[in-house]
Amino acid sequence: MRNDIHLVNPLWDANGGADLRTIDLYKLLGRDRGVRLWSEYRVDPAFSHLHVETIRPWRFRREGTVVLVGVYFRSGYWIRRSAARRVVLIYNTAQPDRLMKTLRRLGDRPVQIIYTSEALRAATLDDPMLEISDRPYMRDGIVLESFVDPASFAGVFARRWNARGEQSNAPFTVGRLSRDNPRKHHPHDARFFSALSNEGMRVRVMGGASLREGMRADPHVELLPAGAMRSADFLSSLDAFYYRTHPGYFEAFGRVILEAMLCGLPVVAEARGGYARHIQHGENGFLFEHPREAFAQLNALREDRALRMRVSRAAHETALHFFEKDLPQRTRRAFLADPPSLWTVTRLQWHDSQMAPSIRME
Repeated sequence: MRNDIHLVNPLWDANGGADLRTIDLYKLLGRDRGVRLWSEYRVDPAFSHLHVETIRPWRFRREGTVVLVGVYFRSGYWIRRSAARRVVLIYNTAQPDRLMKTLRRLGDRPVQIIYTSEALRAATLDDPMLEISDRPYMRDGIVLESFVDPASFAGVFARRWNARGEQSNAPFTVGRLSRDNPRKHHPHDARFFSALSNEGMRVRVMGGASLREGMRADPHVELLPAGAMRSADFLSSLDAFYYRTHPGYFEAFGRVILEAMLCGLPVVAEARGGYARHIQHGENGFLFEHPREAFAQLNALREDRALRMRVSRAAHETALHFFEKDLPQRTRRAFLADPPSLWTVTRLQWHDSQMAPSIRME
């Protein structure tokens, strides 16, 4: 169909942010438009219940909107041969080298770019190596963060809020989740978790198997592989959510932080990354520059139940409004409305000059 949306992603990692974003877009946009999933790679079995189609140069629809969800994977030359009505590129990780390779693979055809956070958009526009002046659609790119279905986490907050008056002898539990990748962790986090344990707190990290080599065995620090359990179940076991990454890695958005907020977890996160704009320090979460600040903030949350509940309520309301109203509206508007006039004119000029070859349709 002329107006179908074709979402392209490897879908090779059941815990990958871009993979999950692809599925969430599929569900969100599928309520209003025909949407299809495509991959050039071996799809993770976790997505086997979905109809993910394999891209081959001779087997890809010419019409509709093609959306490349990420730049971290290599796209085949089928993208140059496609005469899609519209091509959208979601730039969701700070990888300017991969961005340029993807744009070169696309050739000089017009592309609408979507940044996953204001912070990533600003960093990209300020990068002198990216030749932004030659690509007006990058200057005019919009920001759409990663969508999460609030229904997946609704019960977690309800249980947390209903139990707010109950006394518990369980230790205060601090945790985080992410992909199991060293770049997702700060090199000193093993030491930080040991310090929390020495203070009498429990630590749970899902996606923390990569920390095991640099950390002594500690019965109060649990390092689980990524995807060991459902995110909602894992988050329901925590009292606070802690987050920082390797100094060489920039978290463009950080959907796991907003998921934690959706669950009503007080978040203590490094003041660096796209998620920071959604946290008002001391109101719906905490931001820190130095781990000493994070340690003090977590201690304060442990000792002050009223503070925990106040921040919990504010965090949940912030994330719920964001995922239930703000982001879905902006996402539908971006993908379902007609392309901007500048892009449309440029696209028509490209199409006339290329006389794009025909591709056999299914």
